[in-house]
Amino acid sequence: VRTHDIDYATWEPGAIDVRLHGDGAVLRYLAEISFVVDETPTPRAEFWHMDLYERREGRWQVVWSQATQVRD
Repeated sequence: VRTHDIDYATWEPGAIDVRLHGDGAVLRYLAEISFVVDETPTPRAEFWHMDLYERREGRWQVVWSQATQVRD
């Protein structure tokens, strides 16, 4: 994402579940996304996401993120 080899065209998250653990938080949610990889668009699809945040110097920062496509 940082190098723009992957650009998100659509990002529509649903309800987000959050579990707090001290200075850490885990988020889990279903989102519909589409993206462009090396200038090639991908079809819109559903993905389960799980993100790990840490509170650093009073601010929340994502430190890990994982997504798995939902298939029929």
